[in-house]
Amino acid sequence: MRDPEGNRLELYFELPWYVEQPMRVPVDLRASDEEIMATAERHARSLPGFKARSEWRLAMARKMGLA
Repeated sequence: MRDPEGNRLELYFELPWYVEQPMRVPVDLRASDEEIMATAERHARSLPGFKARSEWRLAMARKMGLA
């Protein structure tokens, strides 16, 4: 989104799932939390690499030799 002076802002939401980055989706901040989460999840499920964040963390730990 852009601020009042036209500068681009990036917002980060920690979500319960993982997708390959970047994941870019417009967010209507006037919507309820439930609507925002449902919209973001629908979009995320359509992208490559979608998985539960816990599954992604375990895979990363294994790659780093931590699990």
